[in-house]
Amino acid sequence: MANGISQKISEMNIPCLSFFLLFSFTYCAVIDDSDQFGDSNHFGIDSDRIQAYLDADGKLVLPDGSYFDEAADQSDIDSRAYAKEPYFRSFFLNHCKYKVLSPVPTNSNGSNIFRHESFSLISSPPARDNWEVPGCYYRTLDKLNLVCANESITAVPTELPKRLDTLELLDTSVENIPGWAFNQSTIKMLVLKKNSINAIDKESFSGMQGLLYLSIERNNLSTLRLETFSELNHLIVLTLQNNRIQFRDVNLTEATILPQLLYLNLAYNPIKRLTRDIFQSLRESQLEDLNLQGCSLELIDPDAFAPLRRLRHVDLFDNPGLLNLFDKFFQRLMPTIRQLGLGYNLLDEIPNSIISDVSRTLTSLNLARNSFFRLRNNSFPLMPRLATLVLEGCGISIIETGAFKNLPKLTTLYIGRNRLTQLPPALTIPTLRLLSIRENPDQELEGGASFNINNGFNGMSNLIWIDMNYMKLSEIRTPAFYNLTYLTVLLIRGSNIPKVYPGAFETQISLKFLDLGENVQVDVFGEGVFQGLQTLTNLFLDRNYITLTARDKLTVDDLVRTFIPLEKLERLYVAHNGIVRFESAVLMALPHLEVLDLHGNKLEKWPLGTVENVTNIKSIDLSMNSISFLDNGTYNEFMNLRSIDVSDNPFICHCGLNELLLLANETKRNTSSLTINRWNDSLAYTCINTTDQSREQIQEMTYIECRKSSNTIADKVNHDAATVISITVASVFILVCTTMSVTYYNRYYIKRYFYTRKYNDSESSDETEYDAFVSYSENDRVWVYENLIPKLEKNCEIDIVPESDINYDYKLCVHDRDFVPGIKITENIVQAIMKSKKIIIILSQSYIQSQWCMHELEMAHQIITEQNRDSVVIVLLEPIPPKQQPRVLRYLLRTRTYLEWFNDTEGQKLFYKRMVQLLGDPVRTTV
Repeated sequence: MANGISQKISEMNIPCLSFFLLFSFTYCAVIDDSDQFGDSNHFGIDSDRIQAYLDADGKLVLPDGSYFDEAADQSDIDSRAYAKEPYFRSFFLNHCKYKVLSPVPTNSNGSNIFRHESFSLISSPPARDNWEVPGCYYRTLDKLNLVCANESITAVPTELPKRLDTLELLDTSVENIPGWAFNQSTIKMLVLKKNSINAIDKESFSGMQGLLYLSIERNNLSTLRLETFSELNHLIVLTLQNNRIQFRDVNLTEATILPQLLYLNLAYNPIKRLTRDIFQSLRESQLEDLNLQGCSLELIDPDAFAPLRRLRHVDLFDNPGLLNLFDKFFQRLMPTIRQLGLGYNLLDEIPNSIISDVSRTLTSLNLARNSFFRLRNNSFPLMPRLATLVLEGCGISIIETGAFKNLPKLTTLYIGRNRLTQLPPALTIPTLRLLSIRENPDQELEGGASFNINNGFNGMSNLIWIDMNYMKLSEIRTPAFYNLTYLTVLLIRGSNIPKVYPGAFETQISLKFLDLGENVQVDVFGEGVFQGLQTLTNLFLDRNYITLTARDKLTVDDLVRTFIPLEKLERLYVAHNGIVRFESAVLMALPHLEVLDLHGNKLEKWPLGTVENVTNIKSIDLSMNSISFLDNGTYNEFMNLRSIDVSDNPFICHCGLNELLLLANETKRNTSSLTINRWNDSLAYTCINTTDQSREQIQEMTYIECRKSSNTIADKVNHDAATVISITVASVFILVCTTMSVTYYNRYYIKRYFYTRKYNDSESSDETEYDAFVSYSENDRVWVYENLIPKLEKNCEIDIVPESDINYDYKLCVHDRDFVPGIKITENIVQAIMKSKKIIIILSQSYIQSQWCMHELEMAHQIITEQNRDSVVIVLLEPIPPKQQPRVLRYLLRTRTYLEWFNDTEGQKLFYKRMVQLLGDPVRTTV
């Protein structure tokens, strides 16, 4: 398909710039040690997703055409063009922290992903050079991509640059698009998103013959005729999502428009009625993909889709008004249909009568977020070509034997977030290649129920991909994955595994990717635990509180023997484990190790000589540790790496930093292939000047003079007793003054320390009184009292748990209502934090400018760190630029989930739903 589109562009005599099309199967891939670290947090890890798909033989194909199990170097894949929000992570986490492989069949809400939704013409390195219009800047160094994003902009800028590839108007106050507003034949991509546009002239896009992509998303359009786009003969993608368009007046002209159009996105417009002639003007187009999600459809004329003779993919997600109308129009739906989305439509049984009419051609069917308690024998009609079936979040508890027997070509099944407690025999589908059973049983529905996999995946020997993230598993024993010899990817993140027994993976001779992260205190050490994983290249053990040093009965030899079977391991992720030090001998057992991620631990120093003993190591992440000094020899240790990250460490301004400055100079002069990750971030590399306790930016330093002792003077001077006494008295005086000064300067921190120690010693976990302590600025008080307290304290006045027997009436602690009079403010704050299950931070510009708010934030951070509590919930009311973020806040934003407040109704529903999920059951739950 991608080749076909490229051919069409070539035929138009338009420069075929680099753009990418989404495939229907996706995953977050691990990028090893590429040089593209400048824009990312850790090892090229950003908000990207790599797209992949299954070919006719069921093999996983990467975007470059290579097969996953044959790809020699995934670092060559430019993932940044595929940025989307991961579905299987929480919605508000807009990044895939470790680029963990996760099959993503749908968007976050369960609707279909369309392959054209990620379209990019940008290939030049990023930049931010301002243009002559305030609020406008160039996105790339080649100055071919212009962005205008400022509320002060009220009209489309005139006299645009003569040559542009892309133009974006974002979050402006533009209301009207006049005729010939973009008289630029060179523009290929035009984005008019989140403005105030309510009117578009019929000649607005005149003179834009070369336009390929047009988005007018999230504006205020209520009336629009497709004839407005009559001159866009080369347009491939048209997105009109989230407006108020109804198409009441359809022009019955015989003229046809948009002959090259492949994708039309009308999602979340109150269209309501698809009349017979609504798509008539597109009868000569190439339209293949049609997005009708959330269009409040109540009527579809039987002939509405008749003009779209090439239609392949339709999504009718979130159109519950069609429930009683499906039978009336599906017989006229084009027989060319391959992908169909019927998610979130209040269906309580598989719609056989609906599917039957297109069952012969369907290859993908999405039924997510409907309500199927039981899948019965013969639940589905015969669908001889169906390869992908999505049944996520359908409340399925029982699957009868034979439920999938009419799907002979089924290779991909997503059945996560249901109520399954074991692998039923019905899932014995020999053709399956990808299986997602994640989040079973749904803990929100089933409470403390666990999932039993000890019976194994019998009869599914062709599986190459299993997603078991965020389940509740008791343990992993030997029979669990028996005979899965083709298995390439195994995901068991956050599944409460206490122990992995020796031999558990001994038959996984093809496994390349194993994720065991977020299984707190999982025991993975011991001879034979990783036996059989000779082909493994990626291992995730992050957030498990494991150790890499000898302790108790665990010897260094035990650690080494654990990793010896991993002879081809290339990437090891052991971040956020509280590691204070590690034995470099452990890494010597991994001869092919290239990437080591140790960020977010408590390392105080790096053991010199480690790199020399691990000859293939290329990238090391030591950011967010406790490193204060860099030893002599650091330069030689790291100079031959491709990347090193030591950002966000509490460095002391000491001459040991000269080693880091030397590395930076080598990089700046291009005399080394090394990249110092985040070196251009002014807040990432700072040190404390011990003379005046000021914080200095390391990048601005050139050389730090080392202080030397004065032995030569001592040899020449004979100190008499008076001199000795004078020096002693002076030293004591200086020491006393310094102690008093430091004590006074840090009096708030000292007070906070003793307060927290006092309550750490006296308070017990049984004395939790509040569900959450709310920390907010006085300027945000109205928001808290209007949008937070009424929703969470009044039996949860949001429709998110309609079938629950639990009353979600939370008890919040707010300072002006619940603080005890007569007690010092600091003591009140500590009491509130200690007596609350969670701490909700209402983050805004006012918050970071408030001394008391930052005091509360630092106290909360200290307490949860000492108690090892993961209890901070950050609510982002408005964006906070990185340069304005204090160190503690920057750390929390990078290591904790945060909720973003939206002004639209749907966004607020999602906000409250996620808030309840994070708060969990109330302290005083009533049934």
